[in-house]
Amino acid sequence: MSAARTSALIVAIPTSLALLAALRFPFTASPGAAGAQLLAVVGGLALAFAMAQRASARGPRGFRADARWGAAAAMMMTAVWALASLASEALRPACGNSKGLAPFIVLAVPVLLLQGALGAWIGRLTGRARTALLVTMLVELLAMLALVVGFYLDPTWRIVSHLFVAINTEQIWGSAAPDGVETYRAATLCFALALAAFGDALFPGREPGESRHRRRAWLVGALLLVTGLTVDRAVRPIVAPTHADLERAYSMTKSRGPLTMHADPLAVRASDLDVMLAEGMLWLQRIDVRLDQRPQRTIHVWVHATAADKLRWTGASRADFALPWRHEVHVRVGGAQHHTLGHELVHVIAGEALTTPFHTPSVWIVGQRPALIEGLAVAITPELKRSDALTVLEEAAALTRIGRAPDPERLFDGLAFLAESHQGAYALAGATLGKLAESRNDRGATLRAVYATGSVAGALGSDDKAQEFFDSFRAKLKSLPLPDGALSEVTEQFSEPSTLTATCREADGGRARRARLLARSGALTEAIAAAGDRSFATLVDLAAETRAVGDTAHFPTLARAMLAVPDSMSIANRALTAGELFWLADSADAARTAWRAAPRSAASPALARALLARTILAGAVASHAKDSPMARAAITMLLRGSIVGSGAEALDVARALDALDVAAASAPSRAGSDTVRSLARYLLARRMWILGRTDAAVPMLERVLREDALPAPFIAEATLMQVRALASVGRAADARLVRLRPELNHARAAMALELKDLFERAERAAAAPPRPRLVTATTNPAWADRMLLTPFEP
Repeated sequence: MSAARTSALIVAIPTSLALLAALRFPFTASPGAAGAQLLAVVGGLALAFAMAQRASARGPRGFRADARWGAAAAMMMTAVWALASLASEALRPACGNSKGLAPFIVLAVPVLLLQGALGAWIGRLTGRARTALLVTMLVELLAMLALVVGFYLDPTWRIVSHLFVAINTEQIWGSAAPDGVETYRAATLCFALALAAFGDALFPGREPGESRHRRRAWLVGALLLVTGLTVDRAVRPIVAPTHADLERAYSMTKSRGPLTMHADPLAVRASDLDVMLAEGMLWLQRIDVRLDQRPQRTIHVWVHATAADKLRWTGASRADFALPWRHEVHVRVGGAQHHTLGHELVHVIAGEALTTPFHTPSVWIVGQRPALIEGLAVAITPELKRSDALTVLEEAAALTRIGRAPDPERLFDGLAFLAESHQGAYALAGATLGKLAESRNDRGATLRAVYATGSVAGALGSDDKAQEFFDSFRAKLKSLPLPDGALSEVTEQFSEPSTLTATCREADGGRARRARLLARSGALTEAIAAAGDRSFATLVDLAAETRAVGDTAHFPTLARAMLAVPDSMSIANRALTAGELFWLADSADAARTAWRAAPRSAASPALARALLARTILAGAVASHAKDSPMARAAITMLLRGSIVGSGAEALDVARALDALDVAAASAPSRAGSDTVRSLARYLLARRMWILGRTDAAVPMLERVLREDALPAPFIAEATLMQVRALASVGRAADARLVRLRPELNHARAAMALELKDLFERAERAAAAPPRPRLVTATTNPAWADRMLLTPFEP
């Protein structure tokens, strides 16, 4: 076979196979940065090997002829890849903010040219095809190894390389390429052209006049190299900031125990760092108890003010993460009850006992065990993985019964965890390890053994014991009693999105825009038809559009459409929203009927309480009693915080609170309205708590519980709220007394877990020193334990 044909096959076969694989995934199969970066990696490697093989023949026409062939191959690959992705986009579009054909030219072509020039140099220098291919392989492997070592020494989720890619890892979900990547690729192009110019000068053809041409080539190559180095140096702090850059920007540091927080002093308040330190210290204590392991080194927590800041410095904005081998955590700023800080601290502390390079369960570094890594963190921090009224185990059981959870044994097999849905995989992995720990006498030792050995079998001592455990756990998931509404709750979390928001193709976007415009112009029937479906999510979006223009006359039509949606699992939620639409359209009887007819037993506790509250209050309004204004004000307040009542036209919260307060104070005491007034006061106290008016919420909750007229489904929740409110204002002793109330003795498992979490926080808050008059970067952060029960205020 000729050298030219062999080179063509080296280019065509791997890039064609990669293209076929890419077409299976929406973001790489659509024109845009993700597909372009994949072409750069696969196509660049293929072109480097092809050029090495071709140039090793040392053809008489010199390096210039090889370079022309490589450039033509690069353009051909780019054209084929772009056309294939355009065809794929027409059939299966991907939603993303980095789409178009330009990335193929800007991001892929410079890499292809650089790799081609590199391969040609290797081929010309070696002069033998086999040697050239081996040297090329060695050079590429060393370049990849340099990326791995660079990540290990200065980790970032942004991979930047002139030879391969320049991406944020979140581009796999359609996010934009890193800032400055176009300029960075301009430097790549300069390097590619410089390498070609130098090759032309060093390996000229045999035509006359080559000496003068070689001098020009050396000069052009030198200019291109200097230009590339200059551009690279200027743009690198933007496209690939280093950890040293991060340290300079995040100069505010506060420490407490083994934790040190770092933040940008112009974006994050010192008081926020103090609260996060308090939260972190609480979790370190819990991890010590549950895992029997304490941190051996200082843990550095980098606190980012916004998702954009986190993306800029780490290359990842969606998820907080830990770097166990560096004792480092990156999180968004938050306060007490931070949703990820405890989880990430588990990764760091658990990893201290491991000797693997990244301090994670793995085989040969690349064989990571994500189910063990994430499952352990979920099992140690069950307070962070609570779906309304479901524990981790209950959520795993519910997801299993609706077919949304993988088999637990397969989940722990290598990277199978990554192929499953995020929610189902995390819940099942955490529930599995949590149940494994419960089955053993020494919970902490069992979990540490699983982490150290990298498998359940390793912790239990044999494959047979592991199989026995998984069999019993599967049976447990099938037989576990679930709270009311558990199945409908987890089903709704996997519900289909609205057609008005899940639009990727231009035609879909146009149809969504037309549906919204029709809804705003009063043509609701046409809007529903234009939307293309009658799903609950789409109807809710249309309700928001009609409310935006004050078109409440069409709300009954939308409400009836919601009630007619053929989805038995969402009926309670649909009835709640439909009733609100009826109410806002002054169809009080229809609203009351919808709320009263909803199957509360199939709803989550929060949804069941919402339906019951509206039913009771709507009944009071229908009775035309003296307390009906109070009930009407309470419903108005409830709708102000609902899906359909969150627009600017809703009654102002302060006005609703004032009206409700006045009505509650002036209504005479009558046996028939005690329940209504008690419910109204409870709802008012809850709103005050949400708005931070804890001092006003405490006496109202005390009165509600003292009068003992609140409907039964609300008592446990009101008691829990009172405990939290009392503890947050420093009345820990009173909170402990409230905890003894009998209605909390048989609380659901999730509520019992929340109570336990609450009182651990309350005990620490009660022992905290007073808050300083002024909180600065040098203030002792111990005072912030007082804030462990306080919602975060950005």
